[in-house]
Amino acid sequence: MTGSEIRHAVETYVGKSVDADIMLVAINEAIRKIGDMGLLYGEITVSGAETGKAYYLPDDLLHVFAVFDQQGQAYEGWRVTGDQITFKNPGTYTISARKLGKKMVSLSEEADIHEAYHSAIVDYVRRFVMEAKSEDLNYKTMRFDRFEADVMNAFRFLRRQRQPRTIRVVR
Repeated sequence: MTGSEIRHAVETYVGKSVDADIMLVAINEAIRKIGDMGLLYGEITVSGAETGKAYYLPDDLLHVFAVFDQQGQAYEGWRVTGDQITFKNPGTYTISARKLGKKMVSLSEEADIHEAYHSAIVDYVRRFVMEAKSEDLNYKTMRFDRFEADVMNAFRFLRRQRQPRTIRVVR
């Protein structure tokens, strides 16, 4: 979903046009909040890693939770210190980590976040705009619990594990 599509959805609901700068601030804030909740994941690959050499992690990575070797097996010989990772053995590794969403620079960009989060972002931006434009004190104290609930539902949906099961039938 692009920023322009989010803007259109918000303007349709609010009934007023919304400044592009306010839209970008609100969209980026929603994406940042989802990242702050630790619900965005990413992977990076380190090719030809050398033993004991420190490799800088990208700024948008929050927490490394697993490392896999070239065969896809869990690798335990890694250590993160600050924003650097080191490996005990040479090789190629895939790092799985929580990350922050990328900031949007213009409304023509696509939000760098899974589509399951899009409706929560629209809801957040709509509430953000209503609070910013309203003179009614009730809207100024609006809580964003629904946004957090929608984000958690999307996260649970994305993280669920599905596998074939055998059901025992007793007659």
